[in-house]
Amino acid sequence: MSQNRTNLGPGAQLLVALLIIASARLLAAAEASFVIFHTNDIHGRMEPEMNADGGGSDLGGFARLAMVVKKERAANPGGVLLLDAGDFMHGYPECDASRGMAVLTLMKAVGYDACCPGNHDFAFGSANLKLLSEKAGFPFVSCNIVNAGRDDPAGFIRPWFVKTAGGVRVGVAGITAPSSKWFNMQEHVADVDFFAARRVLDAAIAGMRKECDVVVLLSHMGFSSDKATAYKFGGIDIIIGGHSHTYVNPAVTKGTTLICQAGSHLKSAGRVDVVFDSGARRITRKEGRLIRLDSSVPDDDETAALVKGLRDPRFDEVVGETGEAFGHRSLGDSAFGRLVTDAMREETGADVAMIGGSSLHEGIRKGPVTRRSLYRAAPYGEALRIYSLTGGDIRTVLETAVYNGHPSIQVSGLGFSYDLNLAKRSRVVGITVGGRRIAESDRFKVVTTWYFARGEGEYGRVFKGGEPAAGSPYECLCSWFSRRKKATAPSPVRMSDAGASPMLPGEVVNVNSAGVEDLARLPGIGPAIAGRIIEARIRSGGFSSVEDLLGVKGIGPVLLEKIRPFVALDGGEKEDE
Repeated sequence: MSQNRTNLGPGAQLLVALLIIASARLLAAAEASFVIFHTNDIHGRMEPEMNADGGGSDLGGFARLAMVVKKERAANPGGVLLLDAGDFMHGYPECDASRGMAVLTLMKAVGYDACCPGNHDFAFGSANLKLLSEKAGFPFVSCNIVNAGRDDPAGFIRPWFVKTAGGVRVGVAGITAPSSKWFNMQEHVADVDFFAARRVLDAAIAGMRKECDVVVLLSHMGFSSDKATAYKFGGIDIIIGGHSHTYVNPAVTKGTTLICQAGSHLKSAGRVDVVFDSGARRITRKEGRLIRLDSSVPDDDETAALVKGLRDPRFDEVVGETGEAFGHRSLGDSAFGRLVTDAMREETGADVAMIGGSSLHEGIRKGPVTRRSLYRAAPYGEALRIYSLTGGDIRTVLETAVYNGHPSIQVSGLGFSYDLNLAKRSRVVGITVGGRRIAESDRFKVVTTWYFARGEGEYGRVFKGGEPAAGSPYECLCSWFSRRKKATAPSPVRMSDAGASPMLPGEVVNVNSAGVEDLARLPGIGPAIAGRIIEARIRSGGFSSVEDLLGVKGIGPVLLEKIRPFVALDGGEKEDE
């Protein structure tokens, strides 16, 4: 068998080698890369914190974020961007006491490149946000925040800007939830309007495309809206989201758009790696993931010292103690929700207290209670008002609270049952105030927050007028603990699902994650014992065996054997919310 060979002389071989080296250098020169770190919904959290039930590792903090970003900037000079998708303030004592300046000081120190204002960033008014933007040292961007009654951008906010990272021109625009006008007190947003995305986003994308290689949208609209935006608007390479507090790990691709979000409270930071073909002028790779800011991430000493200097010791004052943990969840009855509304009712002398479940956070731990722990749990400082409502009005409020499912409300002085199998607006099947059933014409003194009173559905129609009441839920809690000194066992469950279906053969309920409604479906359990199961779960960090349920008051050996076939366990590890 013969074989054709091409023999190259030494000179030709050298030429080929040089061509290969030159081609490799050209290919390398044509490829650029950069990294985007991103955060959202920080809500003023300056330092690490534990879950209210004491479970899990401590998470978060600017000192850890600073270390992550600083290391990458050292390894990749000029190739790193740090962006925030809104709600950087409102919800933490030092942040709110300084009207956002404390957290802005940290953002400036860590070296943010841009921020898109969220709805909570207007909590102290647009004039305050304007002041912060002037001191930030980095742009606030949002293409849909305009001067009230006009269509020109609000003067202190830029629609978008361009910055070079790793040799690539990156355009960064912002979009803020139009509902921000509704989320805030009207005097705080009177001089600005929030346009719908369809009115402004196409023009912003087109403008950036003329000046940049990569288009990034900072979106304080929520994860569902971000997915819709990716499909509706062409030309967006990366959406960095906020508002819905969603942990998106890894980042997801919808159409040609990478969508990212990093949860909330700085428990995680997002990282997006982008590779760009400079010759073809296109992205060849983009990947996003979350970095959990737990104790395995060391502090940046300089930033840690700055955080320490910003702490206000007044918030560490102990005002009382608890005999056990008071957990919270936004939907359905919660121990902390009962405690807060009890304090609101007792401090104001009202017959009934109500608050939205989402206005509260994770609850409080067993042991000493400080002003800081109460502020973290009831953070928004919403002013209280007292209204005169009829029994019919109260029914309307409760029907609205269960309109889309389990109650999005916490109550005191009031008990009710509901059946989600019934038609909407006829799901509430029993209401008591002060232990007796109410009539439609009965009239009651009801305390709630201004935010809840102007809320969704029928709330705004029912809550008319009203008189200011002193303080906020947080201030009521501080006063309540100062008088009582100690909170022991949570009061009984006040809302129950009368329509919960019985357990079916083969069906199981996970006692380490289920809510009151699902637990109450277990044979012989009911809402009261279901509430005790949740409280025991919070205290212990989770059940490790079915036999642990014997420690719950009301569950004996006979009842345990009855529910055993329907019970599952997951090890008790609590996920971030």
